[in-house]
Amino acid sequence: MCVFLAGNHDMLRGADYKTIQGLQDPLYLHERSFVPPASPETVIVGNNGWYDYSFVGPDAVIHPEYYWHWKKAFWVDSTIDQPGSDQERMEHELGYMRIFLRAHVQTGQKVLFVSHFVPEVRLLPPAMLRDPKGEKLAAMLGSQRMGELLQEFHVDAAAFGHWHRRDEPRTIGSTTFYHRPVGYGTKRRAEWVTDDFMTEWQNSLTVIDL
Repeated sequence: MCVFLAGNHDMLRGADYKTIQGLQDPLYLHERSFVPPASPETVIVGNNGWYDYSFVGPDAVIHPEYYWHWKKAFWVDSTIDQPGSDQERMEHELGYMRIFLRAHVQTGQKVLFVSHFVPEVRLLPPAMLRDPKGEKLAAMLGSQRMGELLQEFHVDAAAFGHWHRRDEPRTIGSTTFYHRPVGYGTKRRAEWVTDDFMTEWQNSLTVIDL
């Protein structure tokens, strides 16, 4: 069985906000949880995620105008349909994350949280946040509030994508983070070691033993 989420590139065309939020597919894990039949002591909690500029500091969340205007002028996500601001969208998702994490933590189940967007600023290169261009990119990568929520509920493991590079597992607080995206194998975005998709896909597969 293979479950899935939507990333920002899935949202660029052909799927509006209502569709992304309400898709009724039993394998679509956004704002849902899934207990593997062979491992009932474990639950997978899924959320597409979003971003709120918190990776570049609280001032960017309180006064987001600079990053919002930069996004609308230069960032690919500027065409994505949504009813409110990036902060409002992230706040909505955090509410759902809290509901599911609280429910499953209370059962004593081990939790694997999965999201498209980056859930912890310490997973980004420090140099990115010191660079004027890099920090604009970082603002659109995820939310530190997501990471704080994972720590609040002592989530065992979290897997994510969006940031196009493969990293070794890293434990921060109570959570081990997994980031092994397939990435792009194009002339413009040459992120593969080989030129074969199946090889790259197999090399990105990760077994998470909870």
